[in-house]
Amino acid sequence: MDSMHKLAMIPLLISLLSACRHNQDEDATLKIVGGSKSTTPYPFMAALSWEREGEMRQFCGGSLIRSDVVLTAGHCVKVFSEKERLHHKQVSVTIGRLKVDDPQADEEMIKVKKIVLHPGLFNDGAYANDIALLYLAEPSRKTPITLNQNLQLPALQQDLTVMGFGNIDWIHPNLDRELLEVTVKPVDLPRCQEMHKTHQFAKSIDERVICSGNQMADGKDSCKGDSGGPLIINENGIAQLVGIVSWGDGCGAPLKPGVYTRVSSFIEWIDRELNPN
Repeated sequence: MDSMHKLAMIPLLISLLSACRHNQDEDATLKIVGGSKSTTPYPFMAALSWEREGEMRQFCGGSLIRSDVVLTAGHCVKVFSEKERLHHKQVSVTIGRLKVDDPQADEEMIKVKKIVLHPGLFNDGAYANDIALLYLAEPSRKTPITLNQNLQLPALQQDLTVMGFGNIDWIHPNLDRELLEVTVKPVDLPRCQEMHKTHQFAKSIDERVICSGNQMADGKDSCKGDSGGPLIINENGIAQLVGIVSWGDGCGAPLKPGVYTRVSSFIEWIDRELNPN
């Protein structure tokens, strides 16, 4: 899940295990900050795991969007693509999980058979088009989530929900490895661009992303380990996938909202990939 692909193999493997949401100072996967434990499994919530030395290590999140397809962040799985040094056969997806170290009777673990990265991933050096599809070796029995196709950004007072198994702040891991969730508010793009103007990924903040989270000091955000996971909006009583955890500057820091891949900006690409004929 590490996005700095010029790192040596050992640091790369370590970062895959420890990180997912990308930070300016270090590659890191985000976890939920300021949230609470999820009491019931979300049927679409996926945990990505990587096989190393006979053990499965959870490293990113994702969302089941079809019975055999999981949507996640491109930076989570770029290293496992065909042109990189690791292989997609080392990746599995677990659906219906509430706690990493306490498997549920009805959760599913399914191997990944193919990874499709967006062709524009990291174009022009920007952290752009951070999205990927994972094709599963067999279909899940769980219920996929609906993709939000609204071309308008969510209203600024709209409640959004982000979830994941990541850190509870930038330093401290989620020791219980439980699924956490938190409600966040959208931040308009010009304000988000201003807040992140000194960040190395600032130029990737455009209509292809949603900024959401912390404008003041409420400390609500995704964090290390949450990358690729869902940002959910409720439309007419139906949960829809509106964003994908992508990157941030720390976790829950004042005036540093998280940046999420905006799903509606990639509907055409997703549709072409899922329905090639």
